[in-house]
Amino acid sequence: MQQTTIRFDQVLQEQQRVDVVAPLRKAVRVINRELDSRSEFYSRILGQDISWRKALRIGVVLPLLFVAAAVCVAHAPLIAGTSLACSGWIVYRLNQEEEGGTV
Repeated sequence: MQQTTIRFDQVLQEQQRVDVVAPLRKAVRVINRELDSRSEFYSRILGQDISWRKALRIGVVLPLLFVAAAVCVAHAPLIAGTSLACSGWIVYRLNQEEEGGTV
């Protein structure tokens, strides 16, 4: 009778390490590159270069923060204050970008 021995330790040594974080880093780089690219639509409307990141801040995030502040002002003043503080921070950062400061 013939006996076959399977050596699992050799198979485990031959396997290559898998970098799980590399695809995530690549996806973050791609998303950041897209967000920093020029938005043709908003740039044409405003007559100056506008990135997608700035367009999303102005067009989506800022109005949502104002709505959250308006809805919560009577029932949850802490949430309303936090929302207004976040809105102020976004406006501050947008002003810093326009003045040429690094943000």
